[in-house]
Amino acid sequence: MTDPKTSMVIGIGNPLRGDDGAGYRLARCLQSEERADLKVIATQQLHVELAATVAAAERVLFIDASHGLEPCGRWSSPHVEPLASPGPDWIGGSTLSHQLSPPALLELTKALYQHRPSAWQLLLPGQQWDHSEALSPLTAAAVAAAFPLIEAWSRGDA
Repeated sequence: MTDPKTSMVIGIGNPLRGDDGAGYRLARCLQSEERADLKVIATQQLHVELAATVAAAERVLFIDASHGLEPCGRWSSPHVEPLASPGPDWIGGSTLSHQLSPPALLELTKALYQHRPSAWQLLLPGQQWDHSEALSPLTAAAVAAAFPLIEAWSRGDA
């Protein structure tokens, strides 16, 4: 069993941009349950200031919506997968951006705090990214299917 004080879930997304808000919404649901076994963060994007919080965790699960998870109109159920280290050129992208990828946040955490927690990701399929507070039926189904996966992960079964 995993020490509950060191497990963290970070849900990412903009809840005003349709399916992009799936990770954020899922994290907000977990926060409303006031879970003692997880530290849960809902954020619109990953930013440098999260490094200190992530450094206190032993394990972290990033949840986000993603394009391209529905090949040929079909989609398999969501799954939790290990998040690999990005390698030596982890910064990537624009240095003017305030947004980080999960691997970049983890490497920044390691550089600043000499600790990189074990990390996983749970990607949810997204279809609509327009201004809306509603999730598409596909994404809503994926969010519902994600809860048992998060439970298993929080028990250390991932």
